[in-house]
Amino acid sequence: MHPQQDHIKVTAEELRAVSAGIEATADAAARDVDEFDGQQSVRSGEAAGFDTMASAGSCEQGWQHAIEIAGAKLAVAADKLNLNADTYAAAEQQNIEHFRGLR
Repeated sequence: MHPQQDHIKVTAEELRAVSAGIEATADAAARDVDEFDGQQSVRSGEAAGFDTMASAGSCEQGWQHAIEIAGAKLAVAADKLNLNADTYAAAEQQNIEHFRGLR
C-alpha cells in the first residue's frame, strides 16, 4: 500500500456493518415520526383557539418534516455505503485473482 494511504484499512464487511447501523437509525427515525405523528393535534383539541397550540402544532409538523428528511438522507447514505462495499469487495476479488495468476 502507498505510504500516504496506509491509514485506509477497511473491509467490505465493515462497510456493510456500518451501512446496517445507519439504516437502522433511519428506520428508527421513521418509526418515531409515525409514532408521534399528530400528538400535538390531539392535545390541541383541549385548548382549541389558543395561538400557543397552533404554534406548537406548526412546530411539531416542522420537526416531523425535518426528521423525515434526515431519515431519508440516512437511508440513501446507507444504500451508497452498501453499494461501495459491493464495489470494494468485487475490486478486491479481481485483484486477488489477478495476482494469483502472476505466480
